[in-house]
Amino acid sequence: MEAALGRIPYIAQAEKFPYDNLVIIQKLIKNFNVNLKVEEELSGYSKELKDFIKLCLQPLSDRPTYEKLMKIEFYQTHDKLKMINTVNQIIKDIKYHPIIRNIFL
Repeated sequence: MEAALGRIPYIAQAEKFPYDNLVIIQKLIKNFNVNLKVEEELSGYSKELKDFIKLCLQPLSDRPTYEKLMKIEFYQTHDKLKMINTVNQIIKDIKYHPIIRNIFL
């Protein structure tokens, strides 16, 4: 979801806490309602993207394997090289974001 948004989706909740407290940030991630958060944050995106992201954010015990995700039409219909370049750019942007940067320092 971060790749689509270019920011962490739970930033409003995270701003209440120190960014270097990874335990709190991990709890925010673990406890958010995936379906609700995806629908709220990605309201302008396609149903296919939202469904794919929801699958990726399922609890590990319920999450499809990478091999199964690769068989989903959404995955197969997008230009992989373009996706890799986009994700790499987003990672670079996030790495230098003033809030996120503190987590990695």
